[in-house]
Amino acid sequence: MQALGVMLLVTAPACDFDIPEKFEMPTWFLDIKIPLVQKRYELGDLSNPDYNIYPTPDSMGFQIVYEAEFPFTSLDPENLNIDFEGGYMETVIPATELPGIPLAGIPSVDPIVIEPVETGFFITEGERINLVDHTGTAIYIDTTSIINPLTGELNCITYPSGVEYCGTPFTFPITEKKVISAEFYNDFIAGNTNIFLEEFFNLLNSATIPLPLELIAESTTLISSVDTLNIAEGEESKYTTWIKNRGIPTDLIGVYSRLVTGTEELDDTLANHTSAAIANGEELNEIKDLYGEGLAQLIQITSMIEVAYQTPGTFITLYPMGNAEGEVPSDSMYLDFKIGFGIAGFEGIDISIDSVALEIPKPEIPFGATENDDGSSISLELYRTVLATDFVPYNTNRLEIKDITNTFPFKINFLMDFKNFFVPEGNLPVKVDLVLEPGGSYTPEPIILKGDTMRAANPDSAIDKLDIDLQVSIPTQKVTIPLDGSSLGGMGLTIKFGSLMFKELEANIVQGFPSVPQDQEMPQGFKGATIADVRLALIMKSQIKLPVRMNMDFAGIDVFGDTTRMTFAIDTIGYPPVDGDTSMTVIELNRWGTRIQIYDRTTDSIATYDTLVAPPEGQGTIIDLMASNPEKLIIDASARIDGRGTIVAGAGLGGGFRLVAPFSLILDEMVFLSQPTVLEEMKNETRSKIRNSLIGAEMVFDVTNAMPIGAELSMLLSNSEFFP
Repeated sequence: MQALGVMLLVTAPACDFDIPEKFEMPTWFLDIKIPLVQKRYELGDLSNPDYNIYPTPDSMGFQIVYEAEFPFTSLDPENLNIDFEGGYMETVIPATELPGIPLAGIPSVDPIVIEPVETGFFITEGERINLVDHTGTAIYIDTTSIINPLTGELNCITYPSGVEYCGTPFTFPITEKKVISAEFYNDFIAGNTNIFLEEFFNLLNSATIPLPLELIAESTTLISSVDTLNIAEGEESKYTTWIKNRGIPTDLIGVYSRLVTGTEELDDTLANHTSAAIANGEELNEIKDLYGEGLAQLIQITSMIEVAYQTPGTFITLYPMGNAEGEVPSDSMYLDFKIGFGIAGFEGIDISIDSVALEIPKPEIPFGATENDDGSSISLELYRTVLATDFVPYNTNRLEIKDITNTFPFKINFLMDFKNFFVPEGNLPVKVDLVLEPGGSYTPEPIILKGDTMRAANPDSAIDKLDIDLQVSIPTQKVTIPLDGSSLGGMGLTIKFGSLMFKELEANIVQGFPSVPQDQEMPQGFKGATIADVRLALIMKSQIKLPVRMNMDFAGIDVFGDTTRMTFAIDTIGYPPVDGDTSMTVIELNRWGTRIQIYDRTTDSIATYDTLVAPPEGQGTIIDLMASNPEKLIIDASARIDGRGTIVAGAGLGGGFRLVAPFSLILDEMVFLSQPTVLEEMKNETRSKIRNSLIGAEMVFDVTNAMPIGAELSMLLSNSEFFP
């Protein structure tokens, strides 16, 4: 702006001459230009870096420039984890009791007594085995005298065997001494008796006492077969044998009485009573206590008694009761016996168990959303992860399987295999494989998961919960279980699974990052002026190989407290193609909308993605926000991971923003006030001449307008430093 004031002065200089009669003042007109002031007002002088106002690159104007950095938010290990309340999740699997063998299914065994019973024949008369007929019916031959004293002839009798024996006939019981031949004794007395005894005992020995043990096995899936029932303690639990030789002149030989049992064959002898010989007048009397013995499915009592034969060619002398010689009488020949078997009950059972699986409930360890201390949350669809090794809390990345208790009366195979864990060299397998002895309690060493890789068996499947292979089985074995109706026992354990902290992971993640609102003081413009062009560039730098979405909320507050808001969402944040790199996304808000540029690396000069997105319907641009002339601008940027990818601890997001507002204005009526210009004081002589001689003056302004706007120019002149 240039102004030049020109004053036209008219002066009348005096001359030395005579004064005429009528005096006329001579006049000269001279153009004298006196510059009063010359001042240029530059709008560029308004720039002030203290208020973020800078000249334009061509120095033809000025622009508002404001830039700042966003805090770099990294995925610290404490954010990259799955937390359980208290630092771990503890699951108690109580012992699952198995019912005992139902007492109603246990067979009972009635007492068994084997003894002679009357059959209507003399041989069993009196409930004994008689070798001779005591009724006087049968005729026996005394060989002391073989000639009939009355007739002088031989007295001979042909017996059923077809053999003829000669002598003096007699009957039993005898009252005097008799002599019989060995041949007669062996044929008619001992021989017939042995035939009967053999038939009698062979019939008994062929019988078995079956126990329906298969019914017990069918009552529970636990038992594949029942081996034995264990006999309880009691007076009735015994096997007895009593055999007496009464009057038989030869010994009882080959005597035995046995209690035999077995499952498929009789191969287990519980009692074995034997005697090589029982002489006349002697007896065999034995008792076997059966407490603790086991009865198998097959039971048999086998016995045998045989009468010894007399040596042929010899004689046997039979003495009556009370004979003078003091010999053992043979007035009556019989043997007596009684074999008894009984039990007081069963106290246990020996069983065979094939490999049988036990149903034990599996623990559920799900992966869901967790909340961090800063209020953010993380929701995972986990595909693969490497667990952290450094700076890990005590209970984190740690698995304890403890208090494994077996109260069963048999061994148990216990296998708990966490199928999702693949361990590096040097780490323990994430499984527990034990043989649990009856009544044992086990707490294996904790399994440290640090450095392990966790993934699903199918790499394309997410892990919604841990895949636990829990196998509890009873191995093939023979065991004894009680028969008191009580529970067989059970198996229980406690699983303590610590929180998980990851070093890196591949997952479909929804991870919220805490927002950090930024308050920025904005330089004040002119009242009535609207900035016509604004460019706000958001620079996002990402090290996370995951889709990142971001929401931006802008709030401009003017001097009157009124707020103007602008909100938009961005779902195109670039991520680096290679681990360790940092990608850069530039999001520029301008008068046309939103321009998005993605650079694979911060050092790249050419964007791999460049697009311009117009504002959606009903939403303005950054121009509308800045038109409110905000005194303060609040920028609240929040980001979240939303998609599948791989991240590592320490990677994060950062960036900044740059606001450029060229001084391109849309103006209402407004006033620019320049600084006052003080004219230098004139010399007194000059001022006096002007004051005394000035007839007229003009002030001319020459104004040069280099702005793209029109204006009205007013100039005020005053002889005071204050304008009226």
